[in-house]
Amino acid sequence: MTPSTPQIKVQDLDHCGIIAGIIDELGLVAEIDELIGIHGNQKVTTGQAVKAMIINGMGMITSPLYLFEKFFEGKATEHLLGEGILPGHLNDDCLGRALDKLATAGVTKVFITLALKAANKMAIEIKSLDLDSSSFHVDGHDSRVPLSPFVPSSRDNKDKRLSAARGRSSISRRGSSRSRTRKNYHH
Repeated sequence: MTPSTPQIKVQDLDHCGIIAGIIDELGLVAEIDELIGIHGNQKVTTGQAVKAMIINGMGMITSPLYLFEKFFEGKATEHLLGEGILPGHLNDDCLGRALDKLATAGVTKVFITLALKAANKMAIEIKSLDLDSSSFHVDGHDSRVPLSPFVPSSRDNKDKRLSAARGRSSISRRGSSRSRTRKNYHH
């Protein structure tokens, strides 16, 4: 009788292990899943899908969404993302559902929540707040798609037409940056 040889399966981690470790240390997956929610029949949670997208994005790979799962072939996906998650689970449907859920929850709200918790966890002192906004012209309106990220505005209408739809988008940033002189230009 010959002794049996154990089966060894070799999978790559590359840089992905470091990125996954940082994401785990910051608790981003759990925080996203808490904000978005988890449904019992999900194989991949929204937090895990976002983690996969971050890892993929840090791999500097640009490919169509339908090829996303190819990036994880040969990698230790279960080790990187969670038990039971295989590359085939990271298809365009899974990622599309995750992106839809983030959009519904409010991408800005999710991002700011994650950024502030990460800054707090990493003991980054926040000393400043920057706010930037821009207004723009909106042609048409699809009644199926709410304009919730944009606040309609009739003032600052460069077209001088009240019937022209305008939108405004704003972003704020808190950080420990040195002060900068800002110039305001009005047209």
